[in-house]
Amino acid sequence: MKSEEKISVIVPVYNIEKEVARCVVSLGFQEYQNYEIIIIDDGSTDGSALIIDELAKKNGKIKIFHTENHGLSAARNLGIEKATGKYISFVDGDDYVDPNYLSTLYEAIVENDADISVCGYTDITKKNITEEFPEEPVLTGKEAAIHLLTHQNNIEIVAWNKLYNKNLFKGIAFPIGEKFEDNLTTYKLLAGAKKVAFKKISAYNHVFRDSSIMGTSKTMQRLLIKIRAAEEAIEFFANDKELKLAAEYSLLLAYFQMIDYAARKEIDPKNFDIYSKKVLEKKDSFLNNPFCDKKRRGYIAALTPLSGFFYRTFRKF
Repeated sequence: MKSEEKISVIVPVYNIEKEVARCVVSLGFQEYQNYEIIIIDDGSTDGSALIIDELAKKNGKIKIFHTENHGLSAARNLGIEKATGKYISFVDGDDYVDPNYLSTLYEAIVENDADISVCGYTDITKKNITEEFPEEPVLTGKEAAIHLLTHQNNIEIVAWNKLYNKNLFKGIAFPIGEKFEDNLTTYKLLAGAKKVAFKKISAYNHVFRDSSIMGTSKTMQRLLIKIRAAEEAIEFFANDKELKLAAEYSLLLAYFQMIDYAARKEIDPKNFDIYSKKVLEKKDSFLNNPFCDKKRRGYIAALTPLSGFFYRTFRKF
């Protein structure tokens, strides 16, 4: 494949000495050739810094920036600032990619005149390929944002497994100090794109680590960030009726996630009543939302003040 526009691959690294070499080496064997690898060492205290410094001596595409520890969002933001390519891709330092990763994403961008492309990924721990794509292989940015808000598919939420036109990040940054920061950012990038292209090819390998953010964060924190993301999206899309309605429906989905976890007693059961009340307070608005499907309407109808008996029975918890 003839390389054209330059791609900047941003790799945040923090205390992953056992995995980082596999990640960086996989990026060194890309079919697509016009790219740079920007590694942000976020204040690692293990052997990660030494490993990436040695790898950089063998690969001229690697640029390393050592910083104090400020978190994943800060590392990604610095990577964007240092990137010299027209396009940006994020690869987590404990993951790795196939040789066709960049070529797959770039082809989708060029073939569809898109600003963002998305490929599938393999969950190495579960040994399965994700298939959560929209029915249409190409969506407008607005359609993609709506699909994300109303379906909450991981393949769209995560920052990695994508290629972005760097211009999309003007005025948009990952929130510093936040975990699950993708929830607070990706919908903005999708909405700002003219087109988003999806490739049903698994070229990214996601490694779930017990010591990773996703492995150790409490369920409650993840659920709360989904609610916050929906609330922020409602405000962000205040001037676009359709996107605002999609964001309001995403709030309903987030509420029901909280309710379901509480019903299964995976979090404090008190949250069942707290968030059931929030749904019922907005009941009319949710029922009148055009994105609210038959299933969710049934869930709303099953919520009653009677300690959730009907809902638990309806949902078979």
